Amino acid sequence: MKKILVIVVLIACSSFAFAQRTKSHSPKSKTVSKQVQTSAPLRAVIAAVQLSANVPASLEYKVDAAFGLTCFASGKYTAVSFAARDSAARMVESQGKEPTALTVAHELKADRLLFVQVSRIENILRVQVASAKGDNFAQTTRSEGYSLLRFHQNDTTILYDPSLLEALQRAFAAAEGDSMMFAKAEKDMQVFPAPPLAIIGIEFIDSVKTLSKIFDAKQQPVNGYDAVLTIFQTAKTSNKFTAFDMDTRDTIYAIEQLEYVENNKPASLVELKILYKYGITHCIVGSLIRSEKGTILTLQLCELSPNGKLTKIRSQRGIISDDDNIGELRQMLTQLTRKILKIGE
Repeated sequence: MKKILVIVVLIACSSFAFAQRTKSHSPKSKTVSKQVQTSAPLRAVIAAVQLSANVPASLEYKVDAAFGLTCFASGKYTAVSFAARDSAARMVESQGKEPTALTVAHELKADRLLFVQVSRIENILRVQVASAKGDNFAQTTRSEGYSLLRFHQNDTTILYDPSLLEALQRAFAAAEGDSMMFAKAEKDMQVFPAPPLAIIGIEFIDSVKTLSKIFDAKQQPVNGYDAVLTIFQTAKTSNKFTAFDMDTRDTIYAIEQLEYVENNKPASLVELKILYKYGITHCIVGSLIRSEKGTILTLQLCELSPNGKLTKIRSQRGIISDDDNIGELRQMLTQLTRKILKIGE
């Protein structure tokens, strides 16, 4: 909770601070060494922010502050505040020129010109960044950052600030091709690009006909959902992936009119293609196989391609000794999830 409060206070207050410190710089002294000039932070300005209809309009101004914190944490960039950007636009206009993104960026002597889009799918916030550089900012790279909307002020009010900051950091680092951009930042700001991850069907296969609470035919859909939810609870702690929660995953299915998905069966090709359409590039799949020799749980981390093909990255397996013990299954799911996502390593 302390971390949340610190981030909220910083975002609320930093717009003013950045506006105060981003006044026009005087010409650099000729005596400044080449080494100092080379290590000077790159100046980055956001030209425009586009918000989807299902996020608050106030996020436009929060992007200003969040990007200031992002650049500060990087140690490599300095953010031009919206106030300084708008002031430069008025200056350009007073000179009889059109205050386009390009002319304003030149006026500010910016090294990066950014365009930011913020959208939301249920409980996931997505930030897309297009970063332009080079002569006349002709070289553009684009990427996305995702963050789970974990925090609420109350039962109905989402606290966007921490997720906006995290998603923006991830998107900017990915767009700049620098996965270690925040490696030397303070611990709470050490964020890395984290591709979106969905947890999909855990297939139940039973060749033994004796009764079992885990493999009971009527209980399998419930146990499958419980298994997927258990995996998510662990996966959401990963700093290498952004795990989509069940409500968000199922909302995506509903939008695409895929109304019923069985969590105790393998994902269909249609399901996988839908997930990729919404930017999900990685999945966790698995199987729970019961035979006379015992019960084996296998989890796989896979990369998802546009055509719905899954390519295994790594897998782990464990033995369930008691087919009537849901608690043991949950423990093994948690243990294997930590291993395939390398949580804590």
